[in-house]
Amino acid sequence: MLKPYLTLLYYRRTHLLLYTAVAITSVILGLTYTQSWDNIPILNAVGGPLIVLLLTIGAYIFNDLMDSDLDKTNNKNRPLVTGKATKTQAMVLVTFAYIIAFCLTNFVYNFQLMPALLVGSMIFLGIAYSYPKGSALGDRLILKNLAIAIFYTSMFILGLGAVVTPNQNIPDNFVGVTLVLGVMIFTGSTLSDVKDVNGDRAFNRHTIPVVLGLKDKQKIQWFSRLYDIWFLLYFVVDAVVVISIYYIG
Repeated sequence: MLKPYLTLLYYRRTHLLLYTAVAITSVILGLTYTQSWDNIPILNAVGGPLIVLLLTIGAYIFNDLMDSDLDKTNNKNRPLVTGKATKTQAMVLVTFAYIIAFCLTNFVYNFQLMPALLVGSMIFLGIAYSYPKGSALGDRLILKNLAIAIFYTSMFILGLGAVVTPNQNIPDNFVGVTLVLGVMIFTGSTLSDVKDVNGDRAFNRHTIPVVLGLKDKQKIQWFSRLYDIWFLLYFVVDAVVVISIYYIG
């Protein structure tokens, strides 16, 4: 009974790990800044990343649902393409993920208005990225990558806000960290688009690789390898950020 849902999550494990990692990083930075390691608010420290995980599940499984035809063209072995999960099961997972994320937000952030608005905006962005077909953010040049970067940096802010109270000022270097992570995810999403360039071109999606006219198979393979390197580099940068904030402040 649960296998189709677990399969849907398994095939998106890379993105779930990526987004949850940034929330965990921001929680660590927040606890370091507030010096709350001796009195860690467990609900907040766990709840922040959990909300991020649920929002990521909602956004990416909904994207799989809307892009199942495109994934078939790109020969992607995803559950909705292979029949290991149905569209109804995907929609159920998306609905539950978003509902639980929004409800949990009220408990973790003590019914504050701004976190609720931010999570509501992330739900809207997650849907608008993939729907409606043909005019969604994911089909538009630059806007696609900006939407991913905004979504990602918002996850960092959510994690940070879970352990930093509103009356505590956020230091300037945290703003710099947010911008660096945003630029990295913008770059990474552009490199990731290279893998789907043929399918995106067939479906008239205006991604950066399509607009640049990338067609050479060797170049596509080279950029695909570059994305794998970027993914490893991301975690190195993540670790460096935590260490530098901890020791330098």
